[in-house]
Amino acid sequence: MSGPDLQRQELPRAICEGARNSANRARLQYRCTRFNESRSIDAEEDRRSRVLPPADVLSAMSEAPNAMMKLPAEQVRQLALTAIRIEGLTIVWHKGTPRQETPLEDWSEHLRFTRDGPGSRLPIIGRSGSGKSSLLYVLAALKRPAVGRLSYEFQSADGASWQLTIEADLKDPEWARRARFLRRHCLGYLDQDTRLLPYLRMRENLEAVPRLLTGWRDEHQNRVDGMLPRLFPEVSESKPQDFPATLSGGQRRRAAMFPLMVDPPRVLFADEPTGSLDPALSRSLLDEVGAWQGETGSVFIWVTHDDPAGLGQRAGQVLDFGNGGGPRLMSAMAAANHGGV
Repeated sequence: MSGPDLQRQELPRAICEGARNSANRARLQYRCTRFNESRSIDAEEDRRSRVLPPADVLSAMSEAPNAMMKLPAEQVRQLALTAIRIEGLTIVWHKGTPRQETPLEDWSEHLRFTRDGPGSRLPIIGRSGSGKSSLLYVLAALKRPAVGRLSYEFQSADGASWQLTIEADLKDPEWARRARFLRRHCLGYLDQDTRLLPYLRMRENLEAVPRLLTGWRDEHQNRVDGMLPRLFPEVSESKPQDFPATLSGGQRRRAAMFPLMVDPPRVLFADEPTGSLDPALSRSLLDEVGAWQGETGSVFIWVTHDDPAGLGQRAGQVLDFGNGGGPRLMSAMAAANHGGV
């Protein structure tokens, strides 16, 4: 065994051995064990979907519900998200027995996206505690809703439409299988506490995600080489070989998003990616994401407290949680007049 396969298997162990204290080591060893357990499932799914069906079979397949799960992984990564259809969504968080919170109840919406431009971006705004992060978590297939259905609609370069649906009432094995497929091949997620791995150098941090998930390819190398000068425009060439501790807090927060962009998901979800950045760094990060979208055709959905009026040049619409009554889809200017942030 050599090349990407060896790198993919050896990197989790290397990460575990690189932990500098027992707490980190124990936590990472647990994660690596779970990674190894799930890898056999992923390998079987890859084996079944490695051969591309004939064109006439593909055309017929696209009409069948959830048929995209039978496509080869490489073809799935070439699809473009066109819409997320949300039907009767209710989200419940259990905060201990019997207390629970319901940030969203019986909400339906049809979110449409374009391949590029403002229509490929959707900021989610609203007051703290209104349910923005909860919705993002469910859209990223990280949490099963209490009630409702989510349908992810994609389109291939030849115009064929594909759809994958996850429903609250699916039995556990099937819901987990569909959600795992989406997370592995289509969706990326950056939460508020995402951090760089402190014991990997900056270049190694950028390379870690594709080495773990899909194996290293020339396109990944080219993307990392292109990202590093933009990530460190005013520092020495040795900076990519330094550890994250040498960066400022704002630089580390900005850099935390870049590993997810090396192997681009069809949709990148981010929870307040600019929350701890000054205005200049915030604009710089969103500019980088916009340039990345132009290269990859990915959709960007993010939670933000930025002024809605300032989002007008970046997104045609915003999802505004407002002051209650459920989120509403509206133009950025209408959201600014409505008073949402």
